[in-house]
This record gives sequence, C-alpha cells and structure tokens, in this order.
Amino acid sequence: MTPISMARGVLAAIIFTTLALIGNSASAERVNIVAFHSDKCLQPEGIPADGVRVVQATCTGADNQVWEANTFNGRMSFTINDNKGGPNLFLLDGRNLTNSDPSQRIAVLGKQAIEYLPQEWNPLAKGKINGRDAYFFSVDVAISNSGTNASGCLDLEQGNLADGAVVLLKDCSAGYNQYQEFALVPAAPLKFPSNEPIACSVFDDGYSSPVGPSGAIFISGRKVNQEQGKACVPGGQYGQCRKWFGRCFTKQSGKPVYFKVFNDGLSSPTGLFDAIYVSKSGGKACIPDGTVAGTCRKWFGEGQTEDGRHVTCKVFDDGTSNAAGPSRAIYIPAPIPGGGTACIPDGTGRGACRRWFGQCTTD
Repeated sequence: MTPISMARGVLAAIIFTTLALIGNSASAERVNIVAFHSDKCLQPEGIPADGVRVVQATCTGADNQVWEANTFNGRMSFTINDNKGGPNLFLLDGRNLTNSDPSQRIAVLGKQAIEYLPQEWNPLAKGKINGRDAYFFSVDVAISNSGTNASGCLDLEQGNLADGAVVLLKDCSAGYNQYQEFALVPAAPLKFPSNEPIACSVFDDGYSSPVGPSGAIFISGRKVNQEQGKACVPGGQYGQCRKWFGRCFTKQSGKPVYFKVFNDGLSSPTGLFDAIYVSKSGGKACIPDGTVAGTCRKWFGEGQTEDGRHVTCKVFDDGTSNAAGPSRAIYIPAPIPGGGTACIPDGTGRGACRRWFGQCTTD
C-alpha cells in the first residue's frame, strides 16, 4: 500500500513591529499590504489564479486583500487563497522582473513553488513614516542562461492613486521613493462560519484518479468490477468508486480536515490522517502506516480541521432522506450490503444505519 499522509479595520490599526514580523525564525501573520502614498491595499485583479495581476484598491477588509505573510530567515512570502472553498493557494510572484518589455514587469500571482526566488521577498526596512513601519520589498529573479540574478522592488509607477493601478517591478531606489514604500497592517481576525460544510474526495493509491469533492460517500458492497469495500461518490448508475476516501476540506474557509480510526469506546485511537480505506469484508476502517494492510480499527471519525475545530457527520439514504446524526463516529458493518451501509451509534447494538455517510460540518 502506498503511504498517504496526511479586514482589516482602518489604517490606524497597530502596525507590526520589526521584531514581531521580520525575524530569523519561521512565522506567519494575516496582513494587508498597504501602499504608503495612496493608503490603498494590494489585491489580485480578479479571482486568484496563476498569472493574475496584482493591483491596488481601496482597503475594504475583503478576503481578497488579506495575505498570509510567512517569514523565514528574514525573507517573506505572501500567500492568498482562491476563495473557491478549496486549499488552492497562490503567491505574490516577481517572475516578470526580467521581461524585455518594461511595461510588462508586473507583479502577478504564481503557483506555489519550493525554493523559488521570485516568490521570496526581502523586506528592506526604511524606518517609520507617520508612525508606521515602512518597507521596500525586493525580489531576486534568475536571468536565463547567465548564472546571475536581477533584483527589483514592488512599485506603483508615478504614484498612481487610482483603484486598479497595477503593481510593477522596478529597480529599487537607492534613496527615498514613496512609491516603493509599503506597510504591513494586521488583518482582521479570521472568523470561521459556524456549521461550515465539508466535502471529501475518493481516490486510489498515491491520491491517483481522484473524484469529487462531494458531501456524500457510500462504501460499495458490490463484488463486480472489484468494487467491494471501495468508497463511492455520486455519479453514474453505481457511483464513482475508488479505494480511499479523504482529502476533505471545509467548503468556505478551505481548511483541510483529518480523521482517526479507533475501536469501541474510542479505544486504541490513531493519529489524524487525510486518507481512509475500508476492508473488502467490511468491519474495519484503515489508515496508511507503510504496511500492506495499514492500521485498522472498527470505527472512523473524531474529525478535526487543521485549525482545531471538531467535525461531525450524518448517515442518510438516497436523496439525503431519513438522515440520522450528527455523530463523531461511523462504522461500516461486515459483510457490506451491495448498495452500501454506514452506521452511527444510537444506543443499540447495531446503531443507526443508512446507505450514505457525509453531510459533515464543523461544530
């Protein structure tokens, strides 16, 4: 078995001190990037995606103006979510710095990359302006086939004050240049919606051939096409089935969700994982542990989001009818009926059983 692991207010808000934000250890903060000359916030020009331009706009506190500033050894990256209900992140990217056309040297969003110079920004402290810490943000970009790097800074050309003004990449000024000066302003605390819905996918070993996400899954008992024990989401006559289910996330805030497996009375619990499979005979839910069989227990559940919220799920029949729950524990009986059955505790020996499980939400 392949192992599978798992708005801010007004600008009068308190600004980060240098020691709090620009350090030598890893840290992350939710911030607005504010241009000093215009008091406006940087944001994607449209829905976050690779290559979308970065512009300034009046600060509103909207999600598309909130960046996660990650700092390590004095360098920073700025990440933003696509707000589509999934864990798809994009970073402030300076890759256009070496474009032969100066008008196209524009800051854009880029897909996450490991040790990728154009996404690593050097915050150059410029002292305080009107009581706020001011920074130039410089970036290095490799020049093709030369073995050297070019350096440049975020810039709003000619001090454009308009909403929609494009953020450029220009030579860093040796002296004072207010159009290259930015403040990092703490964003409003993240507010998670109550009862946030959760969706999961099904997939084969190595997260291959994924289908979903979906808010409903059943475990097939059909012995045709090697479906027995597979996790299925709606689609076609018999569903779309794969070995594993997992890779769950909250649909509004995009936070990953993990589950445990355990025995009666929550005994022998495992750690949290983002992938579970059910044995073909039923009665066991298993997580990867590097062995062929994995670590198996009777129940799965005790779900938890990446940020610590607890998760409950329901069981129900076709069309979400006859729902029971919510519950923090589910088991698949042995043998598995052909159409699938999932059960939650109800004080009886068998529990409340329905065809599907899902409709999971945060507490």
